[in-house]
Amino acid sequence: MLIVDAHLDLAWNALQWNRNIQQSVYTIRTAESNLSGAGRGQGTVALPEMRRGRVALCFATLLARSTGRAIQNLDYSSPYQAYAAAQGQLAYYHALDEAGEIRLITNSEALDGHISAWRQWEQQTDLAQPRLGLIISMESADPILIPEQLSDWKGAGVRIIATDTFETRRKLAHKFGAHQAYDPRDAAFESAIKDMTGGRGADVVIIAASAKGIVEQAVAISRPGARILLFAQTSHQERIEVSGADICMGERMLCGSYSASVDLQNESAELVFSGALPVEELISHRYSLSDIHIGIERALHPDAESLKIVVQPQR
Repeated sequence: MLIVDAHLDLAWNALQWNRNIQQSVYTIRTAESNLSGAGRGQGTVALPEMRRGRVALCFATLLARSTGRAIQNLDYSSPYQAYAAAQGQLAYYHALDEAGEIRLITNSEALDGHISAWRQWEQQTDLAQPRLGLIISMESADPILIPEQLSDWKGAGVRIIATDTFETRRKLAHKFGAHQAYDPRDAAFESAIKDMTGGRGADVVIIAASAKGIVEQAVAISRPGARILLFAQTSHQERIEVSGADICMGERMLCGSYSASVDLQNESAELVFSGALPVEELISHRYSLSDIHIGIERALHPDAESLKIVVQPQR
């Protein structure tokens, strides 16, 4: 039987609580016996105990918030501080991996290999016990300062999931780096997100389309404390109905974004003109100025081949 822990704040314990989790819980508690403060001398988890308990896999968090309610070493006064704290926690996990203490799992192939190694060890316990596997998750999205940072976080182990009703666009999402791409109309979509996140839900949901029920679905697939960004709700006639408890008690942040900040213009231009963002592949149609009415009609009634539509007056 494989044991999976779906949520542990390992790096937060190590850095923000200054606990060396490479040592046993007993050693850590003894070291804190002369320290005052709530929770000191009461730590419950460390790597030696996880090995002894035969934990095969763990969803290890990056935990740094910035909600406006400052809490020492947990809820920071600005998102920039939260970003720095989460980056430190991320570096800690990588250091543990390089030291051979744990094994970072960043793709499905590595996960399959890790599970196979543990199953083999359970049948042949004379073999060396495999390392504890860690999948990095982010608890609260405050360390993500701008959407352009998502690719960096993905490279570090955070996973991006895309949705679209057109299969051609889902294939493009895979090509551009999405971990998975789903049709949001699929009855199994919401349960798939929960399964993928250990029952928690998504940390960040970016809504780049306008459709009835889309915000309610975003709330349903997100975890408590998640950030939900509206990027396409531009009509004053559009109405959104969500449960007040899902926002209040669930501590979700619902926010909008319509125009890029002037502070980000240079960075955005660099992404485009350097070729880091393959914008050419996102343009599906080009029209001359005399054919602009055709372009508008296609934009109003998109099909599976429609992506970005450009009008070029010089044509």
